[in-house]
Amino acid sequence: MSVIRYAGWLLLCAGLGCEAADLPSDDAVRRILSESPAAQTSAGLIAAGQAQRRKLELGAYEWNLNLEAQHRRTRPSEFDAGGNTKDWAVGAERAWRLPGKAALDSELGESAASQATFSAEQSRREAARALLADWFEWLRSDARWRQTCDERDLLRREAEIVRRRKQLGDAARLDVVQIEAALAQSQSRATALDAERAAAAGQLRELYPGLLVPERPELGAPVVLEGAQEVWVEALLGNEPALNIARLEAQRGRLQTRRSELERQGDPTIGLRYASEQDGGDKLLGVFVKIPLGRAARQADADLSAAEAGMAQARAIQLERQLRAQATAAWRRTQSAFGNWQYSREAAAKMEETAAMQARAYELGEAELATLLNARRLAHAALLDARLSQLDALESRYRLMLDSGKLWRFGTE
Repeated sequence: MSVIRYAGWLLLCAGLGCEAADLPSDDAVRRILSESPAAQTSAGLIAAGQAQRRKLELGAYEWNLNLEAQHRRTRPSEFDAGGNTKDWAVGAERAWRLPGKAALDSELGESAASQATFSAEQSRREAARALLADWFEWLRSDARWRQTCDERDLLRREAEIVRRRKQLGDAARLDVVQIEAALAQSQSRATALDAERAAAAGQLRELYPGLLVPERPELGAPVVLEGAQEVWVEALLGNEPALNIARLEAQRGRLQTRRSELERQGDPTIGLRYASEQDGGDKLLGVFVKIPLGRAARQADADLSAAEAGMAQARAIQLERQLRAQATAAWRRTQSAFGNWQYSREAAAKMEETAAMQARAYELGEAELATLLNARRLAHAALLDARLSQLDALESRYRLMLDSGKLWRFGTE
């Protein structure tokens, strides 16, 4: 990354540091996610990684104690009267790592601990992504309900106007039936959407205890995404735990291959043995060394490690390509969502203006009620589309910020 791009990215990050009014606060999210099962999973993954590191550093090199007891029966001969004697022996032995193996085991342990840390980060990131998605799902249900309520309230006012005109003999009975039918349909939709909104809010409270769900959320206006595409893509890749895990797996594969090459020569076992024979008549003290001679199985293990390392490297390369393509697509979707919101907002304004003109024409007797109701339906659909497009643009940008590590940052990351 060039110096200019890096400086631009730092300025962009500084601009994204403030909290958004249409999202839960950083403190609330940090508290909620720290108490979630994902946090417990993360802690467990880190603890397991540290234990794996200690296990690899220590290795399976422990002292073994050997105890022997036997009963000896000697047949009489011309040189020995024969008889029964008791023999016993005690010994201790331990395998010793050859030079170079301990250092590689330590590197493998550090790699395992780092992989566990990234796995814990991935668990936290997935929990934050789920919270963001659930939050915007509730915002969408709230937007649908509020837009339908606006339509219902408008139809109520127009129904009162039509009824008065009917009383004055200026409107037909058909007009009253049409407007009341449209009002009933709108009321029915508002009731159903209110239930969906309440269910979405209840799900948020159940999934994220303590999360404050506002009665009337305030939405900010989407802003254009600043920064070059390649800057965002590199930031997304650099903050993707799955890619870091894949790269570490490839690194561990290479380390394991080197370790398996060293393992072709087995570790020697050195021991000390003390024995008592012939009822204590003979005392023996000795040192022994065991050296494994077989190499074929160890060579097969080395070949297997090399093959697995190659596969891990290939998986990491493929995953990076996939994530790069996904990051590029996410950046483009965010840009497109902003433009779509602008166009939908403009279309909604025009449709509202058209509906207002039709309402005026109806008041003057220049248009039919059916034409007005159709204009109202089109305006309602356009306004709802504008609201949902606004939410799409906001969510897309926040998701990009979250995945690049610029939203809901945690001290453990």
